[in-house]
Amino acid sequence: MYGCPDVMKLMHAFLDGELDATETGRVQAHLQECMYCRDAFASERSFLKLLKSHTPEISAPTRPQTDSRLAALSRRSKVRSLQIRTFGCCAFTLDGRPIPDDAWHGPHTKRLLLILVSFGRGSLVPRDELIDLLRASGEPDPEPVDFYRVLHQLQAVLGRPCDSGSVFIRLQRGRFLLDPEYCAVDCWRFEETVSSAKRYAAYGQGEETRRFLTEARALYRGPFLPAIRERWAELKRYGLERQIVWIESRADRAPDRE
Repeated sequence: MYGCPDVMKLMHAFLDGELDATETGRVQAHLQECMYCRDAFASERSFLKLLKSHTPEISAPTRPQTDSRLAALSRRSKVRSLQIRTFGCCAFTLDGRPIPDDAWHGPHTKRLLLILVSFGRGSLVPRDELIDLLRASGEPDPEPVDFYRVLHQLQAVLGRPCDSGSVFIRLQRGRFLLDPEYCAVDCWRFEETVSSAKRYAAYGQGEETRRFLTEARALYRGPFLPAIRERWAELKRYGLERQIVWIESRADRAPDRE
């Protein structure tokens, strides 16, 4: 039979229905015996139910019906906007107003948002991967991270759907999306612009290539999140720096349109 530490480690997998029949049976057997764990599971289940009620689900971020749902939502409520600057610094603007540093609840709230940014535009990120990255803070003795508490705090900073129309973070079967319909991120725009430049360059369309190269160079205002030294940020930073090297190599020799 599992002990309390074993059961607590499996709490979220159990509540999400991800355990096999054997593990599920062992957890259930322990919960029948242990009032402490039973109460902890009940409390977490209630919290997740509340969280889910505040976080809309989607079927797929790029399908036409999703776009129509988002458009309908925008017509029914005030349009929200979140702008994130990651090149050369870290800054957030929510509905036209900067988010002050003292608005973030704890050290992990802003990190969770930036980790979602680092995965790229439209990425659905597994919950477990977010948890692992939050725990890998790079500090010698990192404090335990309660993922759902951090997510709850982030939703509080951005505004919950029930009271302010927030649709920035969406949930689909344990995967989280920073919704590009409402979020404008400079590194996302940079990556899209570079992709366009490469596409036109491949077809020898020099004028269009130069136009996108110029836009990309203007967007890149310094390294990606230079103050953050965690591995997820360093990998993203390296990938973006490779893109700017490609831009510089092409800037003076973009082929003329044939």
